[in-house]
Amino acid sequence: MIRILHLALFMLFPSSEAAMPLSQASTSPEPDRVSSCEAEEMAGSLSVKVSAKQMSDDASKLSAIHYFLLLLQLMKFVKFVGKMAAEPTREWGDEKLKSDDVPKKDLIKFIQDNASHAFLAEQKLLGNIKNVAKTAKKEHLIVAYNQLFESKRFKGTEVEEVTQEVKAVKIEEKLKETKTDIVDEGPPKFTKTVLKKGDKSNFPKKGETVSCWYTGTLEDGTVFDTNIPTGARKKKQAKPLSFKVGMGKVIRGWDEGLLTMSKGETARLEIESEWAYGKKGLPDSKIPPNAKLIFEVELVSVD
Repeated sequence: MIRILHLALFMLFPSSEAAMPLSQASTSPEPDRVSSCEAEEMAGSLSVKVSAKQMSDDASKLSAIHYFLLLLQLMKFVKFVGKMAAEPTREWGDEKLKSDDVPKKDLIKFIQDNASHAFLAEQKLLGNIKNVAKTAKKEHLIVAYNQLFESKRFKGTEVEEVTQEVKAVKIEEKLKETKTDIVDEGPPKFTKTVLKKGDKSNFPKKGETVSCWYTGTLEDGTVFDTNIPTGARKKKQAKPLSFKVGMGKVIRGWDEGLLTMSKGETARLEIESEWAYGKKGLPDSKIPPNAKLIFEVELVSVD
């Protein structure tokens, strides 16, 4: 990785001392793995070796401000590489793992301290060490221990960090979406009197289709609406009113009242104007403003 960074600097500043031979880019026998301290020292060295004169000579390619920002990003990136490269050392060999010298709790603690969250979830090793030790078998823990070093899915890996950040953002967005102010509306704006009991088992749920016969009157007894035809024969030929309850298809007093009724029930609903037609009323149906409405409703079916 450091070799690649040197090559990038060489392309930007061909005459700079920063473009040292690749053989000098790293003295580590494993150039792709650098500790955090080595990474910081390397980045600091690079920042010193590019002179002010070189910056001036190459101003057409990169301004001083852009160069400074590049160095900052470079140092951050090298630090990140050093962090990524660091990994725990194996504490136990295969023979010792199989022996009684390494208890399950120690093995679980090591894996939990060093493995990524996703790895622990896949291996079902999340949670309190004592609880995990009760269910996890020693053989499974040994396999997980070896897989951790083979896959190098240690805590703080790039995938792990990005995943956790994405999860945090999603949780925050979800909280923003679901956060609502709870408004105390006081008691319900209707009263119900049961005139005929239903089956007391088939209560409608929000979104289900209900079918009803009804008659609506004002407080003085004036009938303003009904779907019940006169005469038994006509009623057999007619169809009751059907709609999805609780979805705002009717006035709120109906939505709330019908959710308390069971199939076959007939009830008297006295609905305050707030849950009926409010201050405007419904002039076309001869319902005055602020009118309290009284309905006799029979719940015929729930689908």
